[in-house]
Amino acid sequence: LSSMKLRLPFLTLLLTFFCTCVSAQITSDNFEDGDLLNPSWTGDNANFVVTDGRLRLMAPAAGTSALGVATPIDRDAPTTRYEFLVQMDFAPSSGNFSTVTLIESRVLPEVRQVEIKFGGISGSDDRLEVTFRAGGDDVGTLLGTIGALGADPATARFRLEHTGDTWTLSADYSGGTNFLLQDQTDLTFPISPDSLALFCRYTATRTDKFSWDDLLVTSETTVDETPPVLLSSALTNPAR
Repeated sequence: LSSMKLRLPFLTLLLTFFCTCVSAQITSDNFEDGDLLNPSWTGDNANFVVTDGRLRLMAPAAGTSALGVATPIDRDAPTTRYEFLVQMDFAPSSGNFSTVTLIESRVLPEVRQVEIKFGGISGSDDRLEVTFRAGGDDVGTLLGTIGALGADPATARFRLEHTGDTWTLSADYSGGTNFLLQDQTDLTFPISPDSLALFCRYTATRTDKFSWDDLLVTSETTVDETPPVLLSSALTNPAR
């Protein structure tokens, strides 16, 4: 053969590549590890135990007990969800009830927090009650189904979700994950809780009747973009 050189075409493609990217901040605890170390819970630890995959109150006498845990979030996330299962093996009353409070830990001109209360009134009208507070003032509420926590046992797996300034409360009163919408509200000020505190008040006969499970706090930032797109092409240096 001659020394003729075969020059292959070189195709230049100008492409723009896109993908769907999800950045998530998640705090979860199903208590299957049998302790309060991962994540780290602090407070009245001596009054709580983890057995059979649940966090349980085991207090020596009537009184109050509390635990707290950090729940870091992505403040730029469009949606943040807070989920937790709370069970009381009795019908709640003004002397026997539980709360879960979501707290924004940043240094701000006022303390901002969200209190979710499980029962705590007389009679059988106990319900989920969510109160938004700023600087000690109540600035918004969400209410669950009246009477939903008025029986024995009183159980609620709640989901509190906010997208922008819109907050939505959903719950499954069987303890499952079939969440039903309870209430929705728009707040006039931003709040992004990044820690959680559980609290319970109990009489002497209820010192071992509270339990919690399946903490889940998620904040996701999603970028939805199109697949690769061919913008242009050029055939250069063709064979001669």
